[in-house]
Amino acid sequence: MMGKKGTKEPMFFYVTLEDLVPQDHFLRKVAEVVDFSFVRNKVKHLYSHTGKPSVDPVVLIKIMLIGYLYGIVSERRLMQEIQVNLAYRYFIGYTMEEDIPDHSTLSRNRNERFKDSTFQELFDEIVFQCQKYGLVSGEDISFDSTLVEANASLDSLEPRMVHLRPDEYIKKVTEENPVDHDSSEKEGPNKKNNSKRAKLSNKDHVSKTDPDASIIRKPGKKTKLAYSDHLSVDTKERIITGVMATPADVSDDKPLIPMLKRQSKKFGFKPQKVSADKKYGTGRNFKKLTDMGTEAFIPVQKYTNKKGLFDQDKFGYSPKEDVFICPEGKKLKFFRYGKTKETKRYRAENTDCLTCPQRPECTTSKNGRMVNRSIYQELIDEAKNRMDTPKGKRAAKKRMTTSETINAEAKTYHGLSRCRYRGQEKAQIQFLMTATAQNIKRMVQAVMRERERAQAIAMESYETVIASASKVIKAFCPKIFNYQGAVEVS
Repeated sequence: MMGKKGTKEPMFFYVTLEDLVPQDHFLRKVAEVVDFSFVRNKVKHLYSHTGKPSVDPVVLIKIMLIGYLYGIVSERRLMQEIQVNLAYRYFIGYTMEEDIPDHSTLSRNRNERFKDSTFQELFDEIVFQCQKYGLVSGEDISFDSTLVEANASLDSLEPRMVHLRPDEYIKKVTEENPVDHDSSEKEGPNKKNNSKRAKLSNKDHVSKTDPDASIIRKPGKKTKLAYSDHLSVDTKERIITGVMATPADVSDDKPLIPMLKRQSKKFGFKPQKVSADKKYGTGRNFKKLTDMGTEAFIPVQKYTNKKGLFDQDKFGYSPKEDVFICPEGKKLKFFRYGKTKETKRYRAENTDCLTCPQRPECTTSKNGRMVNRSIYQELIDEAKNRMDTPKGKRAAKKRMTTSETINAEAKTYHGLSRCRYRGQEKAQIQFLMTATAQNIKRMVQAVMRERERAQAIAMESYETVIASASKVIKAFCPKIFNYQGAVEVS
């Protein structure tokens, strides 16, 4: 006879979350490995000593972590998921009868109570716990950055308010809004929109919904508003040790030294090696790293002549005379420093260039060919040679499996493909919480792996002891063994 499932509710339940949540569930392991008791001490000063008890701050932090661990970007949806997910309830310590906090409680605490330094302290504490488990050495650090699309569209852009004379203002408005009736009739709406966006720049435009975000334009990709998520990763167990959110137009080389110094002070790191891609390879960074006693495995930025003329590599340099020698054997002498005083500029004699047979391939300037040399050039050359060694090639390959893969993982599994909120401060919170969730994953995996290895060794040792004991007993007390070789129990 075919059965039919009924929907009658029982009067009493005789099960608990402890019974229903699988023993191997990831959140069980997180609760076992990660100590969240520090949260109350960190936020104690943010609460009043009187009044109605609030939602436990540990619960609020755990709820946020669930969202980042499982890529749930909407706080409304997050609370709905916790309402019905037994493992989530188990993790935050709520029984099946308890009401889950409203999503507005989570939003208010994130925006008001916890907005100052709570999330940075949470991130730091997880790194400290990773250190206690031996997962962070602080000796080999890898840097990388990734663009994260801002929570604002290009339609929110407006001209920056600048102090201009009336005639200058009218001229600027006319230039940005040309009237061409013939072309407007011929061109479609997409062409007009694309030509308008091609003129957008951070110097002249700002988003009214997210003023901190920057316009970013990359070849082959659409123009968008974005932030940069700068990461530093300890290569031992791929634990993220530093996070910094900046507008997308901030060059990648800028945060490297400040981030490294903060980690050295906060966690007691003594970095021996630093690896990154060529965007970080500036002379100033090489100088700072050398002063810190850190070996840099960073490719050197190579500048090619866009006009199709001779690259600077065609010119030899004479340290004794402090001059460059062109392919025709003429000297280019130092004549002044660049704007930052970190670049020396060398120029050939005008008469030498005018009569040079290779002039069309060398320069189009009337004043003669000019080349630049960094005041840190010796350090730059050392870094370039270091990357060509086997050690440098290993460092480059290792970087590809640490910081670069972590950024890809954050976007794929943890909701970092787009900013959840607006403003640099809130972008920093999102980046910190994403990194914290990734660190917790790695910490749990590493600790469980070590425990399994220890149990396997202990079991192997136990079996060895039993086998040895059996041999001894069999040798000296053969009567204890029966005819099948088994120990008699009586």
